[in-house]
Amino acid sequence: MRIYYQIPITGTEDVNLATLAQKFQPPEACEESFWSLDRLVREDIRAKFRVAFEEMLHCGVKPQMSRISNIICDQSIGNVRISGFRRGWPIRDKLQWSDTRYVAYALANRPDKRDWRSHPEEWEL
Repeated sequence: MRIYYQIPITGTEDVNLATLAQKFQPPEACEESFWSLDRLVREDIRAKFRVAFEEMLHCGVKPQMSRISNIICDQSIGNVRISGFRRGWPIRDKLQWSDTRYVAYALANRPDKRDWRSHPEEWEL
């Protein structure tokens, strides 16, 4: 469950809360909506996801489970963030970026091969 708290902007204190929530709450990512986007938009989201993931690593924690619903993408301002730290794990070893993270978060589809990690050119992006 996600809880969003919007701090009111002056003049919006008396506005209907449901209207404000629709205006300010970015939609949750899901596989269907991601794969229905244009290829260039998906590439842009992946690039911003990588930046957000590397920022997260600098904080020393990572989400326990990798899933696309942990990605919050606000296309109106071009922001990508990662959530899901309720059961976050401290990073004990040096964890580095790998393109396999795209597959873990359903931002890329891997082929049904045993050595798929060594053949990223065969991934569906």
